[in-house]
Amino acid sequence: MPIVVNTRFSANEDGKIDEVVITIKSNNEIFNQEAVRVIKLIPDWDVIFLQGQLYREWFNMPIKFSEENREKYGK
Repeated sequence: MPIVVNTRFSANEDGKIDEVVITIKSNNEIFNQEAVRVIKLIPDWDVIFLQGQLYREWFNMPIKFSEENREKYGK
């Protein structure tokens, strides 16, 4: 049975992901920590400035841990 950890994150003025919040946790803390680690691996994002100020947009992304994904993306 797959385990899903829902995350919410935003990037700073350099396009680096700087804040990650888990909105729905797994019962296993290892999966929660791995979801945060995976989100922080996402490459730089486009940065939006509005009237000279950084426009911080939050993105939601579920991280799914399953045997199928392990086989597909595992090293």
